[in-house]
Amino acid sequence: MKNILLISMGIFLLTSCSKDSFDIGPDTINSPERSEIKVRVSTLEWKNESCELGCGATSQYVTFISNAEILLYQGNIGTNDDTQTPLQSFYTDNDGGALIEDLEPGQYTVLVKTPIGNKHRLITTQLHRRSSIDFSF
Repeated sequence: MKNILLISMGIFLLTSCSKDSFDIGPDTINSPERSEIKVRVSTLEWKNESCELGCGATSQYVTFISNAEILLYQGNIGTNDDTQTPLQSFYTDNDGGALIEDLEPGQYTVLVKTPIGNKHRLITTQLHRRSSIDFSF
C-alpha cells in the first residue's frame, strides 16, 4: 500500500509539470550579450540617537553617493596615472549605482571620484556575466 502511494505521488508530480517549464528560452536566462560591470558607491554615516532613558546610542547608516564620477580603463592602472584616456565615463544615479555594459571580457580598472576621495579597483570580467563592485567611503 505504501509503495502504491509513493508511485502514484511520483507519477502525479512528473505529469503535473508542463513541458514548457523545462524549456530554456530567452526569458528563462537573462545574461548580458558580452560583459557588464555593476558599480555601487556608498558611504557610512554615524548618527547619535537619543532614547527615553537618556542613552546616547550611535547608529550606523549606509548612504549612497549620487553623481560620483566613474572612469573605466583597460588593464591595470593606478589612481595617479592620468596619462591613459578612459574607455568610458559614467556618473552614478540617485541610488549610487551605474551599469557599464557591452564590454569585451578582460581586465579593467574602475576609478571612482567623489568629493570624499578617490578609489580604484581592478576587476576581471567574463563573457555573458555581470560583475559587481562596491566602493565604500
